[in-house]
Amino acid sequence: MTLTGDFQIAELGDFVAGAVAAGSLPVELGRHESPRLAEIIAHVNKWSINWLADRVIMTAAALVSKSRHR
Repeated sequence: MTLTGDFQIAELGDFVAGAVAAGSLPVELGRHESPRLAEIIAHVNKWSINWLADRVIMTAAALVSKSRHR
């Protein structure tokens, strides 16, 4: 699938609120769900999965950096 035109990535609640405020009918195009961070870390610690631990740290660092630049 190819997206054209304007699009955004948003939390569902923010998307719905914005669409309703603009007088539009919100339509969810996609969703990504994952286990809670605590579950991921427990799995990493139990099996010592280094590549996954690396991804968790990189994702957390990116989220912190993103929140500081808002």
